[in-house]
Amino acid sequence: MDTWNGWSVAELHALYRGGKATPSQIVEECLRRIEASGSLGAYTAVLDETARAEAARLDRRMGHEPMGPLFGVPVAVKELIDVAGAEIGYGSRAFAGRIATADAEAVRRLRAAGAIVVGVTRSPEFGWSLSGRDAASPAPVANPWDPARDPGGSSSGSAVAVATGTVCLALGTDTAGSIRMPAALCGVWGFKPTRGAVSDRGVRLLSRSFDHVGPLAGTPRDLQAAYEALGGWPASPQDAQTPGTVVVAPRDGLHPDYAEALTAAADRFTALGWRVLTEDFAPPEDVIDGYMMMLLHEGARLYADEPGSSVELCTEPVQEMLRAGHGVTDALYRDARRTVARYRDGLLARLDPGTLLLGVVCPGPPHPSRAATAVTAGGPRPFVQAVIPWTLPQSIAGLPAVAVPAGRDRDGMPIGLQLSGAPGRDGTVLAAAALLGGRAA
Repeated sequence: MDTWNGWSVAELHALYRGGKATPSQIVEECLRRIEASGSLGAYTAVLDETARAEAARLDRRMGHEPMGPLFGVPVAVKELIDVAGAEIGYGSRAFAGRIATADAEAVRRLRAAGAIVVGVTRSPEFGWSLSGRDAASPAPVANPWDPARDPGGSSSGSAVAVATGTVCLALGTDTAGSIRMPAALCGVWGFKPTRGAVSDRGVRLLSRSFDHVGPLAGTPRDLQAAYEALGGWPASPQDAQTPGTVVVAPRDGLHPDYAEALTAAADRFTALGWRVLTEDFAPPEDVIDGYMMMLLHEGARLYADEPGSSVELCTEPVQEMLRAGHGVTDALYRDARRTVARYRDGLLARLDPGTLLLGVVCPGPPHPSRAATAVTAGGPRPFVQAVIPWTLPQSIAGLPAVAVPAGRDRDGMPIGLQLSGAPGRDGTVLAAAALLGGRAA
Protein backbone atom coordinates (compact mmCIF):
# COMPACT_ATOMS: atom_id res chain seq x y z
CA MET A 1 0.00 0.00 0.00
CA ASP A 2 1.39 3.42 -0.97
CA THR A 3 -1.33 5.79 0.23
CA TRP A 4 -4.55 5.66 2.19
CA ASN A 5 -7.36 5.57 -0.37
CA GLY A 6 -10.41 5.72 1.85
CA TRP A 7 -13.32 8.13 1.63
CA SER A 8 -14.04 10.62 4.33
CA VAL A 9 -17.61 11.10 5.54
CA ALA A 10 -17.67 14.57 3.98
CA GLU A 11 -16.51 13.21 0.64
CA LEU A 12 -19.19 10.52 0.66
CA HIS A 13 -21.89 13.01 1.54
CA ALA A 14 -20.72 15.31 -1.26
CA LEU A 15 -21.09 12.40 -3.69
CA TYR A 16 -24.57 11.65 -2.40
CA ARG A 17 -25.74 15.26 -2.51
CA GLY A 18 -24.36 15.73 -5.99
CA GLY A 19 -26.08 12.61 -7.27
CA LYS A 20 -22.73 11.07 -8.21
CA ALA A 21 -23.13 7.95 -6.06
CA THR A 22 -25.68 6.06 -4.01
CA PRO A 23 -25.18 4.07 -0.80
CA SER A 24 -25.65 0.89 -2.83
CA GLN A 25 -22.83 1.83 -5.20
CA ILE A 26 -20.54 2.67 -2.29
CA VAL A 27 -21.34 -0.61 -0.55
CA GLU A 28 -20.52 -2.55 -3.73
CA GLU A 29 -17.18 -0.79 -3.94
CA CYS A 30 -16.50 -1.57 -0.28
CA LEU A 31 -17.28 -5.24 -0.86
CA ARG A 32 -14.92 -5.24 -3.83
CA ARG A 33 -12.16 -3.68 -1.73
CA ILE A 34 -12.74 -6.18 1.07
CA GLU A 35 -12.30 -9.04 -1.38
CA ALA A 36 -9.18 -7.45 -2.87
CA SER A 37 -7.60 -7.00 0.57
CA GLY A 38 -8.58 -10.45 1.82
CA SER A 39 -4.99 -11.64 2.18
CA LEU A 40 -4.50 -9.15 5.03
CA GLY A 41 -7.00 -11.06 7.17
CA ALA A 42 -8.90 -8.05 8.51
CA TYR A 43 -12.40 -9.56 8.42
CA THR A 44 -13.98 -12.60 10.03
CA ALA A 45 -17.34 -12.02 8.32
CA VAL A 46 -18.54 -9.90 5.41
CA LEU A 47 -22.18 -8.94 5.85
CA ASP A 48 -22.91 -8.48 2.18
CA GLU A 49 -26.62 -9.33 2.21
CA THR A 50 -27.59 -7.11 5.13
CA ALA A 51 -25.30 -4.30 3.93
CA ARG A 52 -26.90 -4.36 0.49
CA ALA A 53 -30.39 -4.38 1.98
CA GLU A 54 -29.59 -1.45 4.25
CA ALA A 55 -27.98 0.48 1.40
CA ALA A 56 -31.04 -0.07 -0.81
CA ARG A 57 -33.25 1.31 1.96
CA LEU A 58 -31.06 4.41 2.16
CA ASP A 59 -31.12 4.77 -1.63
CA ARG A 60 -34.86 5.20 -1.44
CA ARG A 61 -34.52 7.94 1.18
CA MET A 62 -32.08 10.05 -0.85
CA GLY A 63 -33.56 13.41 -1.73
CA HIS A 64 -36.67 12.84 0.39
CA GLU A 65 -35.34 13.58 3.88
CA PRO A 66 -32.22 15.06 5.51
CA MET A 67 -29.18 12.83 5.70
CA GLY A 68 -28.10 11.72 9.17
CA PRO A 69 -24.53 12.49 10.29
CA LEU A 70 -23.31 9.08 9.08
CA PHE A 71 -25.81 8.55 6.25
CA GLY A 72 -24.57 5.83 3.90
CA VAL A 73 -21.20 5.56 5.66
CA PRO A 74 -19.74 2.03 5.62
CA VAL A 75 -18.45 0.81 8.98
CA ALA A 76 -16.87 -2.35 10.37
CA VAL A 77 -17.13 -3.77 13.89
CA LYS A 78 -14.58 -5.65 16.01
CA GLU A 79 -15.60 -9.21 16.80
CA LEU A 80 -15.93 -8.48 20.52
CA ILE A 81 -18.92 -6.21 19.80
CA ASP A 82 -22.33 -7.69 18.98
CA VAL A 83 -23.86 -7.17 15.55
CA ALA A 84 -27.35 -8.63 15.27
CA GLY A 85 -27.42 -11.75 13.12
CA ALA A 86 -23.64 -11.96 12.71
CA GLU A 87 -21.27 -14.55 14.11
CA ILE A 88 -19.51 -12.87 17.03
CA GLY A 89 -17.21 -15.48 18.52
CA TYR A 90 -14.76 -13.22 20.37
CA GLY A 91 -11.87 -14.58 18.33
CA SER A 92 -12.07 -17.91 20.16
CA ARG A 93 -12.88 -21.48 19.20
CA ALA A 94 -14.75 -21.66 22.49
CA PHE A 95 -17.48 -19.45 20.99
CA ALA A 96 -17.31 -20.42 17.33
CA GLY A 97 -20.76 -20.23 15.77
CA ARG A 98 -22.17 -17.80 18.34
CA ILE A 99 -24.74 -15.58 16.61
CA ALA A 100 -25.49 -12.23 18.21
CA THR A 101 -29.19 -11.73 18.84
CA ALA A 102 -29.06 -7.92 19.05
CA ASP A 103 -26.79 -5.02 18.23
CA ALA A 104 -24.49 -3.69 20.91
CA GLU A 105 -25.51 -0.18 21.96
CA ALA A 106 -22.56 1.32 20.07
CA VAL A 107 -23.61 -0.44 16.86
CA ARG A 108 -27.21 0.62 17.37
CA ARG A 109 -26.13 4.24 17.65
CA LEU A 110 -24.04 4.09 14.49
CA ARG A 111 -26.95 2.62 12.56
CA ALA A 112 -29.28 5.27 13.98
CA ALA A 113 -26.92 7.91 12.54
CA GLY A 114 -27.21 6.26 9.10
CA ALA A 115 -24.13 4.01 9.04
CA ILE A 116 -24.08 0.69 7.17
CA VAL A 117 -22.29 -2.24 8.85
CA VAL A 118 -20.46 -4.16 6.13
CA GLY A 119 -18.36 -6.57 8.16
CA VAL A 120 -16.95 -7.96 11.40
CA THR A 121 -13.22 -7.50 11.99
CA ARG A 122 -10.72 -9.85 13.51
CA SER A 123 -9.44 -9.65 17.08
CA PRO A 124 -7.01 -11.80 19.02
CA GLU A 125 -8.81 -14.21 21.36
CA PHE A 126 -10.98 -12.10 23.73
CA GLY A 127 -8.79 -9.11 22.82
CA TRP A 128 -6.08 -10.49 25.09
CA SER A 129 -3.10 -9.42 22.99
CA LEU A 130 -1.37 -6.33 21.63
CA SER A 131 -0.51 -8.23 18.46
CA GLY A 132 -2.49 -9.15 15.38
CA ARG A 133 -0.87 -12.56 15.41
CA ASP A 134 -2.33 -14.92 18.00
CA ALA A 135 -2.68 -18.66 18.30
CA ALA A 136 -6.47 -18.64 17.81
CA SER A 137 -6.43 -17.03 14.35
CA PRO A 138 -6.28 -19.30 11.31
CA ALA A 139 -3.98 -16.70 9.75
CA PRO A 140 -2.37 -13.57 11.18
CA VAL A 141 -3.71 -10.12 10.45
CA ALA A 142 -1.09 -8.34 8.34
CA ASN A 143 -0.05 -4.70 8.30
CA PRO A 144 -1.23 -3.18 4.99
CA TRP A 145 1.91 -1.03 4.67
CA ASP A 146 4.12 -4.12 4.87
CA PRO A 147 2.35 -7.50 5.18
CA ALA A 148 5.45 -9.01 6.81
CA ARG A 149 4.90 -6.72 9.81
CA ASP A 150 2.40 -6.83 12.65
CA PRO A 151 -0.56 -4.39 12.61
CA GLY A 152 -0.76 -4.32 16.41
CA GLY A 153 -3.73 -5.39 18.48
CA SER A 154 -6.19 -6.11 19.66
CA SER A 155 -8.37 -4.01 17.33
CA SER A 156 -6.19 -5.33 14.52
CA GLY A 157 -8.83 -5.97 11.88
CA SER A 158 -10.59 -2.66 12.51
CA ALA A 159 -7.39 -0.68 11.95
CA VAL A 160 -6.55 -2.60 8.77
CA ALA A 161 -10.13 -2.20 7.51
CA VAL A 162 -9.90 1.59 7.77
CA ALA A 163 -6.32 1.78 6.51
CA THR A 164 -7.20 -0.09 3.31
CA GLY A 165 -10.25 2.05 2.59
CA THR A 166 -12.71 -0.84 2.87
CA VAL A 167 -14.71 1.27 5.36
CA CYS A 168 -14.72 4.88 6.54
CA LEU A 169 -15.05 4.00 10.22
CA ALA A 170 -14.61 1.01 12.50
CA LEU A 171 -15.32 0.16 16.11
CA GLY A 172 -12.69 -1.18 18.47
CA THR A 173 -12.09 -1.77 22.16
CA ASP A 174 -9.15 -0.62 24.25
CA THR A 175 -7.96 -2.01 27.60
CA ALA A 176 -4.30 -0.98 27.53
CA GLY A 177 -3.81 0.40 24.03
CA SER A 178 -5.88 -1.92 21.83
CA ILE A 179 -7.43 0.89 19.75
CA ARG A 180 -4.47 3.24 19.85
CA MET A 181 -1.72 0.78 18.99
CA PRO A 182 -3.16 -0.74 15.78
CA ALA A 183 -4.33 2.71 14.71
CA ALA A 184 -0.79 4.02 15.14
CA LEU A 185 0.91 1.10 13.41
CA CYS A 186 -1.56 1.16 10.50
CA GLY A 187 -1.53 4.92 9.98
CA VAL A 188 -5.12 5.80 10.95
CA TRP A 189 -6.80 7.79 13.72
CA GLY A 190 -8.02 5.93 16.80
CA PHE A 191 -9.81 7.30 19.84
CA LYS A 192 -10.16 5.92 23.35
CA PRO A 193 -12.78 8.21 24.91
CA THR A 194 -13.14 9.10 28.56
CA ARG A 195 -14.13 5.91 30.31
CA GLY A 196 -17.92 5.56 30.28
CA ALA A 197 -18.52 8.13 27.54
CA VAL A 198 -19.43 5.34 25.09
CA SER A 199 -21.65 2.45 26.18
CA ASP A 200 -20.10 -1.01 26.48
CA ARG A 201 -23.47 -2.80 26.54
CA GLY A 202 -23.30 -5.77 24.19
CA VAL A 203 -19.48 -5.83 24.26
CA ARG A 204 -17.35 -8.78 25.38
CA LEU A 205 -15.27 -7.10 28.06
CA LEU A 206 -11.79 -8.09 29.13
CA SER A 207 -11.84 -5.90 32.23
CA ARG A 208 -14.69 -4.04 33.91
CA SER A 209 -12.23 -1.49 35.25
CA PHE A 210 -10.24 -0.60 32.16
CA ASP A 211 -12.18 -1.38 28.96
CA HIS A 212 -13.24 1.39 26.59
CA VAL A 213 -15.19 1.33 23.31
CA GLY A 214 -14.17 3.78 20.62
CA PRO A 215 -13.84 4.52 16.90
CA LEU A 216 -11.07 4.33 14.31
CA ALA A 217 -11.17 6.55 11.23
CA GLY A 218 -9.16 7.93 8.34
CA THR A 219 -9.54 11.59 9.31
CA PRO A 220 -9.86 13.54 12.56
CA ARG A 221 -13.21 14.98 11.52
CA ASP A 222 -14.57 11.49 10.90
CA LEU A 223 -13.24 10.35 14.25
CA GLN A 224 -15.13 13.18 15.92
CA ALA A 225 -18.32 12.44 13.95
CA ALA A 226 -18.21 8.79 14.95
CA TYR A 227 -17.57 9.66 18.58
CA GLU A 228 -20.53 12.03 18.70
CA ALA A 229 -22.78 9.44 17.03
CA LEU A 230 -21.70 6.93 19.68
CA GLY A 231 -23.05 9.25 22.37
CA GLY A 232 -19.92 11.20 23.19
CA TRP A 233 -19.89 14.89 23.96
CA PRO A 234 -20.02 17.24 20.94
CA ALA A 235 -16.68 18.78 20.02
CA SER A 236 -15.66 21.70 17.84
CA PRO A 237 -12.43 23.39 16.69
CA GLN A 238 -13.15 26.09 19.28
CA ASP A 239 -12.28 23.54 21.97
CA ALA A 240 -8.60 24.05 21.16
CA GLN A 241 -8.64 27.72 20.18
CA THR A 242 -7.36 28.87 23.56
CA PRO A 243 -3.83 27.46 23.89
CA GLY A 244 -3.07 25.62 27.10
CA THR A 245 -0.16 23.49 28.25
CA VAL A 246 1.24 20.43 26.48
CA VAL A 247 3.47 18.12 28.51
CA VAL A 248 5.73 16.21 26.13
CA ALA A 249 7.14 12.86 27.18
CA PRO A 250 10.94 12.43 27.11
CA ARG A 251 12.29 10.98 23.88
CA ASP A 252 14.56 8.45 25.62
CA GLY A 253 14.40 5.03 24.00
CA LEU A 254 12.40 6.13 20.96
CA HIS A 255 13.29 5.02 17.45
CA PRO A 256 15.03 8.06 15.88
CA ASP A 257 12.22 8.69 13.39
CA TYR A 258 9.65 8.61 16.20
CA ALA A 259 11.72 11.03 18.30
CA GLU A 260 11.86 13.38 15.33
CA ALA A 261 8.06 13.16 14.82
CA LEU A 262 7.45 13.90 18.51
CA THR A 263 9.76 16.92 18.36
CA ALA A 264 7.95 18.21 15.27
CA ALA A 265 4.57 17.88 17.02
CA ALA A 266 5.86 19.75 20.06
CA ASP A 267 7.21 22.49 17.79
CA ARG A 268 3.80 22.71 16.12
CA PHE A 269 2.10 23.36 19.44
CA THR A 270 4.75 25.94 20.34
CA ALA A 271 4.14 27.75 17.06
CA LEU A 272 0.41 27.82 17.84
CA GLY A 273 1.05 29.53 21.16
CA TRP A 274 0.82 26.56 23.52
CA ARG A 275 3.11 26.30 26.55
CA VAL A 276 5.23 23.19 25.95
CA LEU A 277 7.05 21.35 28.75
CA THR A 278 9.05 18.14 28.73
CA GLU A 279 8.37 15.82 31.64
CA ASP A 280 7.93 12.14 32.45
CA PHE A 281 4.47 12.98 33.75
CA ALA A 282 3.27 9.77 35.40
CA PRO A 283 5.62 6.81 34.86
CA PRO A 284 3.55 3.66 35.44
CA GLU A 285 6.31 1.19 36.29
CA ASP A 286 5.30 0.90 39.94
CA VAL A 287 1.66 0.17 39.11
CA ILE A 288 2.02 -2.32 36.25
CA ASP A 289 1.94 -5.36 38.57
CA GLY A 290 -1.23 -4.11 40.25
CA TYR A 291 -2.82 -3.40 36.89
CA MET A 292 -2.01 -6.88 35.60
CA MET A 293 -3.37 -8.48 38.77
CA MET A 294 -6.66 -6.62 38.33
CA LEU A 295 -6.80 -7.44 34.63
CA LEU A 296 -6.20 -11.17 35.14
CA HIS A 297 -8.65 -11.39 38.05
CA GLU A 298 -11.43 -9.56 36.20
CA GLY A 299 -10.76 -11.33 32.90
CA ALA A 300 -10.99 -14.77 34.49
CA ARG A 301 -14.23 -13.97 36.26
CA LEU A 302 -15.83 -12.38 33.22
CA TYR A 303 -14.98 -15.50 31.25
CA ALA A 304 -16.41 -17.78 33.93
CA ASP A 305 -19.65 -15.77 33.87
CA GLU A 306 -20.06 -16.10 30.08
CA PRO A 307 -22.77 -18.65 29.14
CA GLY A 308 -21.37 -21.60 27.23
CA SER A 309 -17.75 -20.93 28.09
CA SER A 310 -15.34 -23.84 27.68
CA VAL A 311 -11.80 -23.28 28.87
CA GLU A 312 -10.58 -26.42 27.12
CA LEU A 313 -11.35 -24.90 23.72
CA CYS A 314 -9.27 -21.78 24.39
CA THR A 315 -5.70 -21.60 23.18
CA GLU A 316 -2.98 -22.45 25.66
CA PRO A 317 -1.83 -18.82 26.15
CA VAL A 318 -5.37 -17.79 27.07
CA GLN A 319 -5.79 -20.83 29.32
CA GLU A 320 -2.62 -19.77 31.13
CA MET A 321 -3.97 -16.27 31.66
CA LEU A 322 -7.29 -17.62 32.91
CA ARG A 323 -5.49 -19.90 35.36
CA ALA A 324 -3.37 -16.99 36.53
CA GLY A 325 -6.50 -14.90 36.99
CA HIS A 326 -8.21 -17.55 39.08
CA GLY A 327 -5.07 -17.66 41.21
CA VAL A 328 -5.51 -14.00 42.19
CA THR A 329 -7.34 -14.12 45.52
CA ASP A 330 -9.92 -11.53 46.50
CA ALA A 331 -7.48 -10.14 49.05
CA LEU A 332 -4.75 -9.72 46.42
CA TYR A 333 -7.26 -8.13 44.09
CA ARG A 334 -8.31 -5.61 46.73
CA ASP A 335 -4.66 -4.72 47.37
CA ALA A 336 -4.10 -4.29 43.63
CA ARG A 337 -7.14 -2.01 43.37
CA ARG A 338 -5.77 0.19 46.13
CA THR A 339 -2.38 0.41 44.40
CA VAL A 340 -4.00 1.30 41.08
CA ALA A 341 -6.36 3.81 42.72
CA ARG A 342 -3.44 5.64 44.36
CA TYR A 343 -1.67 5.90 41.03
CA ARG A 344 -4.84 7.08 39.26
CA ASP A 345 -5.66 9.65 41.93
CA GLY A 346 -2.10 10.98 41.89
CA LEU A 347 -2.13 11.35 38.11
CA LEU A 348 -5.51 13.09 38.06
CA ALA A 349 -4.45 15.45 40.85
CA ARG A 350 -1.60 16.68 38.65
CA LEU A 351 -3.52 16.81 35.38
CA ASP A 352 -5.05 20.25 35.07
CA PRO A 353 -8.11 20.44 32.74
CA GLY A 354 -6.13 22.77 30.47
CA THR A 355 -3.17 20.39 30.15
CA LEU A 356 -2.63 17.81 27.42
CA LEU A 357 -0.11 14.97 27.37
CA LEU A 358 1.83 14.31 24.17
CA GLY A 359 3.82 11.16 23.52
CA VAL A 360 3.87 8.12 21.29
CA VAL A 361 1.72 5.00 21.27
CA CYS A 362 4.57 2.64 20.45
CA PRO A 363 8.23 3.75 20.66
CA GLY A 364 9.06 2.34 17.25
CA PRO A 365 7.71 0.53 14.19
CA PRO A 366 6.79 -3.16 14.17
CA HIS A 367 9.77 -5.39 13.46
CA PRO A 368 9.91 -6.65 9.83
CA SER A 369 9.29 -10.22 10.90
CA ARG A 370 6.50 -12.37 12.29
CA ALA A 371 7.63 -11.57 15.83
CA ALA A 372 5.38 -9.24 17.86
CA THR A 373 8.16 -6.78 18.57
CA ALA A 374 8.82 -3.08 18.06
CA VAL A 375 12.07 -1.58 16.80
CA THR A 376 13.23 0.94 19.40
CA ALA A 377 16.44 2.88 20.02
CA GLY A 378 17.59 0.01 22.22
CA GLY A 379 16.73 -2.69 19.70
CA PRO A 380 13.66 -4.92 19.28
CA ARG A 381 11.33 -5.15 22.29
CA PRO A 382 8.16 -7.23 22.75
CA PHE A 383 5.05 -5.16 22.10
CA VAL A 384 3.82 -5.41 25.68
CA GLN A 385 7.07 -4.07 27.12
CA ALA A 386 7.29 -1.37 24.45
CA VAL A 387 3.72 -0.09 24.52
CA ILE A 388 2.48 -0.41 28.12
CA PRO A 389 4.60 2.44 29.56
CA TRP A 390 3.09 4.79 26.96
CA THR A 391 -0.56 3.70 26.97
CA LEU A 392 -1.26 2.41 30.49
CA PRO A 393 -1.63 5.74 32.33
CA GLN A 394 -4.50 6.75 30.03
CA SER A 395 -6.22 3.39 30.55
CA ILE A 396 -5.90 3.37 34.33
CA ALA A 397 -7.13 6.96 34.70
CA GLY A 398 -9.82 6.65 32.02
CA LEU A 399 -8.39 9.58 30.05
CA PRO A 400 -9.48 10.47 26.53
CA ALA A 401 -6.58 9.58 24.24
CA VAL A 402 -6.21 9.74 20.47
CA ALA A 403 -3.70 8.05 18.19
CA VAL A 404 -2.55 10.65 15.67
CA PRO A 405 -0.91 9.74 12.32
CA ALA A 406 2.38 11.65 12.12
CA GLY A 407 4.00 10.76 8.83
CA ARG A 408 6.14 7.77 8.01
CA ASP A 409 9.53 6.46 8.99
CA ARG A 410 12.51 5.83 6.73
CA ASP A 411 11.01 2.49 5.62
CA GLY A 412 7.63 3.99 4.75
CA MET A 413 5.86 2.66 7.85
CA PRO A 414 3.34 4.91 9.64
CA ILE A 415 4.34 6.77 12.79
CA GLY A 416 1.65 7.29 15.42
CA LEU A 417 1.70 9.84 18.22
CA GLN A 418 -0.67 10.01 21.20
CA LEU A 419 -2.45 13.02 22.67
CA SER A 420 -4.48 12.72 25.87
CA GLY A 421 -6.13 14.96 28.45
CA ALA A 422 -8.20 15.08 31.59
CA PRO A 423 -11.41 13.02 31.86
CA GLY A 424 -14.28 14.74 30.11
CA ARG A 425 -12.00 16.85 27.92
CA ASP A 426 -12.66 14.67 24.89
CA GLY A 427 -13.52 17.63 22.67
CA THR A 428 -10.31 19.45 23.55
CA VAL A 429 -8.21 16.35 22.90
CA LEU A 430 -9.84 15.69 19.51
CA ALA A 431 -9.65 19.33 18.41
CA ALA A 432 -6.04 19.70 19.53
CA ALA A 433 -5.07 16.44 17.82
CA ALA A 434 -6.47 17.79 14.54
CA LEU A 435 -4.07 20.73 14.85
CA LEU A 436 -1.17 18.35 14.32
CA GLY A 437 -2.14 17.91 10.68
CA GLY A 438 -3.51 15.10 8.63
CA ARG A 439 -6.35 15.14 6.14
CA ALA A 440 -8.99 17.45 7.61
CA ALA A 441 -12.04 16.48 5.56
